[in-house]
Amino acid sequence: MSRHSFWSSLTVILLAASLVNAQPFERKIESECDIDGQQKAVKLQGDRLWIYSADRLSLECLDLSGTRLVEIELAETTELPLRDFKPVDFAIDKQGSAYVLGLGRDSGSDKFFTYLLSYDPNGRLTGEHRLQPRVAVARVALIPDGNLALLGLDEDGMALQRRQGASGSSSQIKLVHIFSPNGNRLRSTGTVTTPVDNKGWDRLLASLDHFFVVDTAGRLHFELDQSCLFSLSPDGQTRQFRIPAAERQLRLPVTLAPSRDGLFVVLAEGENEVASEHSERGSFIMSNPTEAVYKLEPNGLVLVRQLKSGTRIIGQTEDGKWVKARFSTGRAVFFIENEL
Repeated sequence: MSRHSFWSSLTVILLAASLVNAQPFERKIESECDIDGQQKAVKLQGDRLWIYSADRLSLECLDLSGTRLVEIELAETTELPLRDFKPVDFAIDKQGSAYVLGLGRDSGSDKFFTYLLSYDPNGRLTGEHRLQPRVAVARVALIPDGNLALLGLDEDGMALQRRQGASGSSSQIKLVHIFSPNGNRLRSTGTVTTPVDNKGWDRLLASLDHFFVVDTAGRLHFELDQSCLFSLSPDGQTRQFRIPAAERQLRLPVTLAPSRDGLFVVLAEGENEVASEHSERGSFIMSNPTEAVYKLEPNGLVLVRQLKSGTRIIGQTEDGKWVKARFSTGRAVFFIENEL
C-alpha cells in the first residue's frame, strides 16, 4: 500500500486529438505522475481527465480539449487539524464529485488515521471524515450503489499481519471495505487466504497498490499477486484468474481497463533473466518487454492484440473512444483512438 511515494515531478503534455482529421491540441500541465504511479495520478471519468499533483497537493479536472475546468487545492480546503497529510488515491463519480483518501495525523497525536475528503463538481469541500475503524488503504473505487470500496488492510488485518508475518501459518482476511460517502463503514468483503511469511505479505501489499477498478457489471477487480487477478461481484462472490504462464517468460499486468464490452487486461511480457530481491514487482527483472491486450472471459484471459510498448490505457469515453497515454522521462502524451 502507499507507504512509499510513487510521485516524481513530470511535465504532462495533453494531446487531445479529434478523430476526424482535426489538428491536435497541446497543453502543458505541471503535474506529478511517474511510470509506476500513473494509474493513480491520472483517471478518466466520462469525458473528463483528472490529474493529481503531489507537488502542489492538488487535483485538477480537464476536458478532452485540454481546458482546465476545476482545480482543487487539497491543503487549503480542509479544516481538519491534520499533520503530514498525504493523499493515497482518489475517485470521481459520474456527476464530477471527488473523493480523496489519505493518511494523516491529528494534532497532538503520532498515530496515523485514514481520512476521506469529498468535494462537489465545482471543487468545494463538502465533507471531511476520519474513518473508523482505521484502514491502511491502497486504492479506492466508487461502486454502483454510490458507496466507496477501499482496498487494503483494516485494523484486524494489520494485527493479523503482525502476528503471522513470521509464523509460517495462513488464515483468512478481507481486503475490500465498503464505506458510505460520509465515512461510515458498512461491511467488509473480498476474503482471501493470507501469505505464510513476511515476503509473501510484502508481495501481497505491493500488488494491492497497482490496480482497483469496477466494471460495468459492478464487479471489482484487483491484482492479488503477480500471477493472479481477483474479481469480486456485488453479491460477494469471488473469482481468481491466473495469468497464463510461459516457460522462461514473465507476464505482469500493467493496466486493467473496464469498458462497455468487458474488462481488458494489458500484460507486459518479457524474458526472465535476472533475479533480484529488491525488484519493485518481485524477485525478477524483465528484459525485452512487449505488451499485449487480453480480455477477461469467464474461463480466463483471451488474447486480443499486441499493443505498442509504452502505451498506457487511461479509460474509455462515454462515446466509446479510448484515451491513452505514452509516458517518458519528463512528460506524458495523452491521445484518443477509436480502437483499443
